[in-house]
Amino acid sequence: MPTRLPRGPKGRAAISGALRVGVLSDTHGLLRVEARAFLIGCDYIIHAGDIGSREILEVLAAIAPLIAVRGNNDREPWAKRLRDTETVRLGGAFVHVIHNIAELDIDPAAAGVRIVISGHSHQPVVEERNGILYINPGSCGPRRFKLPISVGEIIVSGSAVDARIVDLGAGGAGGAGAASTPGACAISGLGNKNTRITDQALNSNGRSRHSHRIPSVVRACEAVAEMLVH
Repeated sequence: MPTRLPRGPKGRAAISGALRVGVLSDTHGLLRVEARAFLIGCDYIIHAGDIGSREILEVLAAIAPLIAVRGNNDREPWAKRLRDTETVRLGGAFVHVIHNIAELDIDPAAAGVRIVISGHSHQPVVEERNGILYINPGSCGPRRFKLPISVGEIIVSGSAVDARIVDLGAGGAGGAGAASTPGACAISGLGNKNTRITDQALNSNGRSRHSHRIPSVVRACEAVAEMLVH
């Protein structure tokens, strides 16, 4: 279990035992000071691709356990160890991470996925459709056109999730946000051969019937850590 640090004014994990997950994408080689400051105190960090450099992963992994996927611009040798998608369990919610939402090849509801995280467009979005929470944190790297410089934040308490976009150009003030209801836990029918399914150990309330086949969420974080030492 991760250590849950006290939250300052930039964090919202006020519920005891809740996980604070920082979400970012499309850094393209630039990790802004404001983004690093916002991520301090997170239990996990998720990067949805177009990372741009190995050094960015090193900085993020030093802040919190890191889950990252490869974007279409991540073509250097260091990126070959990253997967196109990751599916992890955080608290009571399954989270599917992919760089380009247009390439999503699973039915999230059938797979028991509660949250789908993507990047690529640089356009921040938090919206719920058919019981699935879709999050694109936008880009916190080089500015593209007039799009905001932004990151995302997810608070997971059991199977309840809450998400928001944070506009870093507005002094870290919260942007769009969404609160939602608990989702399903069972998983099945994942179609991408590059998808790895990982699972955080459940609490005493029970386990998924698939848990004997699913390694710990630590495996997804270790995949990044292993890449960084080679």
